[in-house]
Amino acid sequence: MLVKYHRKASQASAFPWMGVNALDAAMQAYSNLTVLRPQLEPRSTFQGIIKHGGVKANITPDYSELQYCLLAPTFKEVVELKAKVEAFLRAAAMASSCELAISYPGNTYLNIVPNATLAKLYEDNGTALGIQFTKNPTKFAASTDFGNVSYEIPGIHPIFSIATDVFNHTEAFAEAAASPPPPPCCARLRRRPDAHPEGRQGSGDDSCGCSLQPTFAEASE
Repeated sequence: MLVKYHRKASQASAFPWMGVNALDAAMQAYSNLTVLRPQLEPRSTFQGIIKHGGVKANITPDYSELQYCLLAPTFKEVVELKAKVEAFLRAAAMASSCELAISYPGNTYLNIVPNATLAKLYEDNGTALGIQFTKNPTKFAASTDFGNVSYEIPGIHPIFSIATDVFNHTEAFAEAAASPPPPPCCARLRRRPDAHPEGRQGSGDDSCGCSLQPTFAEASE
């Protein structure tokens, strides 16, 4: 989400009343949204920054810009969150007498719709290779465009542990991922280049392919 406030510049030290400060709108918007945060369930959140707040200290800013990222478990909840956030942004524009423009230049990532049939095939074949599956994995949030794919065709998005306690998207995680020995599940698959029967079953086996559709239709509703 890209948020832009426009108004009128002036000489801030001599004639501040001749301008309308667009930075005031950005500051008000940022403050407003901190008030919104405690009203949201833990499953919905947002992050934001002020990207532009003026050119010179002695010039009343006629333009300000913020950028926000909205996150929720489902697309429906993202739409609801977006409506709330936009209401707070409009309130800031009204309070500061500024003009507001909101756009969404980035991609919208949908939630993942896992296919139960493919998941079962994956687990059965992984178990046959000696891979251990966690029955109650720890929940975590991440962004991926695979959710968009899962609304179009049946799919799954498996994850596995590389036996490290560091968080992903860090240099330490990259080092851990590249350090020998490889994670047990990767080592097993590497030793068995033919060990992807769930892929063949999911695409080449007609009886299995037909069974994907009911679970896909049900999960996509």
